[in-house]
Amino acid sequence: MSCTLISPATLNLIGSTGIYRNSTYCLELIFEDEGGPLDITDYVLDADIQDQSTLATVGTWTLSITDAVNGVATMSLTPAETLALPLGTHNWDLSLTSSVGTRYYWLKGTVDVYETVSRT
Repeated sequence: MSCTLISPATLNLIGSTGIYRNSTYCLELIFEDEGGPLDITDYVLDADIQDQSTLATVGTWTLSITDAVNGVATMSLTPAETLALPLGTHNWDLSLTSSVGTRYYWLKGTVDVYETVSRT
């Protein structure tokens, strides 16, 4: 059996792409390989947010495949989910698991969670 090593790409969600508590967060993702769009029809996507100091999972993204053949998905959090996130910088990653159970970590990075100033 021949295996391919896949190193996850880094996508840091900081500054203007960070998460503001008590707000909706949505990010469109386009998965590609060397030949163009990656067909993600037979994959399950999973992504979590982890506290950097305790390594506890503090959030789970909702992932929706919107155009499987062209490798398009969205990654989102509701206002209630962002409100529950601790302030600060956290780690996150995203994996794809094939229908036969092969799992690849596709993205990783840090995510900053900010407090909002406006009234709720």
